[in-house]
Amino acid sequence: MADKRHPCWSRRHFLQRAGATGLLTAAGAGVMSRSWGNSSHADVGPRLPAGKDYKALICLFLYGGNDSWNLLIPSANEGSEVEEGFGYQTYASRRAGLAVKQQSLEISTGQVGRAAANPYHQKDAAASYLKGLYKVDKQWSVNGCAPELARLQQHNRLAWVVNSGVLVEPVDRQQYESGILPSFLFAHNHQQRYLATADGTAHESLGWAGRLADLWQSGSVNGIDHAHLFGMNMALGGRKPMFASQSAPERVLPAGKPLKMDSINQTGPANERRRADVLNALNTLPRRDLFEQLFASRQQTTMEMLTRLNAEWQNTHDYSSLTGSYGEPLFSMPDQGLIGLDDRLPVGLLRQLETVVRMVEIGKRQGLRRQIFFVSMGGFDTHAQQANKHPLLLRNLSLSVWHFQQAIRALGMEDKVTLYSQSDFARTLQNNGDGTDHAWGGQQFVVGGAVNAGIYGAMPDLRVDSLQSVPDNRGRMIPGLANEQTLAALANWFGVAASDMIHLFPHLTNFQASDSVASAWLPLMKNT
Repeated sequence: MADKRHPCWSRRHFLQRAGATGLLTAAGAGVMSRSWGNSSHADVGPRLPAGKDYKALICLFLYGGNDSWNLLIPSANEGSEVEEGFGYQTYASRRAGLAVKQQSLEISTGQVGRAAANPYHQKDAAASYLKGLYKVDKQWSVNGCAPELARLQQHNRLAWVVNSGVLVEPVDRQQYESGILPSFLFAHNHQQRYLATADGTAHESLGWAGRLADLWQSGSVNGIDHAHLFGMNMALGGRKPMFASQSAPERVLPAGKPLKMDSINQTGPANERRRADVLNALNTLPRRDLFEQLFASRQQTTMEMLTRLNAEWQNTHDYSSLTGSYGEPLFSMPDQGLIGLDDRLPVGLLRQLETVVRMVEIGKRQGLRRQIFFVSMGGFDTHAQQANKHPLLLRNLSLSVWHFQQAIRALGMEDKVTLYSQSDFARTLQNNGDGTDHAWGGQQFVVGGAVNAGIYGAMPDLRVDSLQSVPDNRGRMIPGLANEQTLAALANWFGVAASDMIHLFPHLTNFQASDSVASAWLPLMKNT
């Protein structure tokens, strides 16, 4: 009788199982590498950052267009604290039934109160969403459903970039019809693409992080990662346009523990090692067909990466002694009863961020210099039922980022790891009766120990006829800051030379305040 734990395989069965690893590679469900030809920088040598330190950037993308005007909220009183149009009264008037109340909530210094003791607690999620806010600045406050983000700013670990968005050049209401605007404003796919390429004119086809990886010759033995298997750019869950490049590889991982190939293991029992040896031999056979060569190469890379990842993952930090806002184990979402909202919170973003934390630890241990990760969360296209949906999204976002930062702190890498948010666009100040619609400028945040905490950017005039508003009376704010002004600040901290900034951000010079390109980016980061 055959041993069910180690079944006897026919040749056909073996080849079917072996082929599955290639499907994982092609589909992006396992580990994927991509290249796009020969780099135009290969003949000049890589321009690498000085030193031997490790740094990581994490892009947290909020798909759908986050209503950031209800995350970071104008809260100053008009007349006594700020001029008319620049404070809470105009915000509340324009938001109507979706205006967060001006009631001040206390930022917890320890664990957040549980269930009815939550600072935002009300009878349901919609009422909790609108209950009140945490004051973090003279003009701005954070929604009550995001206490951890308020705490991070209080701990000097978070900066807000206000009224930011995709721009080609500075523009106001008077220049709206005649100025150069990003193409297809208010369209999800186009604005996502422009954020990925850092080019609102649609001329660039490669991602800004992909261009950086080409510049630093990621994947080359002389490059930033010395052709290390893990590489510089890594996406969670699927390929991302931000990493599209000419020649640099993009790695794609699932969230959570690395996959294991069933009964094929280079470090397992003898029969599993034999199968792995056979598959290795098949993958390295000489081939004339280019597609066959590519398929075999990708399959071999998948096998090698999964083997190494599984071995390295076992030696990552033990977080069992750390807890989150309610005393829950780190990287587990608190129970619905503790959170006090209407539904359980999904763990998708939390799993992605845990994976990034472990890959950061592994990357540093393996001697990598720089890594960029992409994680995401969906559901922010709140045309309908916003008061019920958005509080759950904000609660999830706030808790997940808090868990991530506590883990990075436990690794002693707060100064070397920076997370920043992006979203398609913000949403209209005017609600549509049940939600909000696609708009333009809004708020983003940057988190890390190297961040100069605070508020960056000017509070716009929120009145219907203001120069900072699109002339359609919907409350679509024209960005006062370009997305690239944040990205360039992060790239500068990351080690990108000032002379290379225009290669990554082609319109950056349009936002210079002086003759120096450095005047275009925000002073977001400390010199670490």
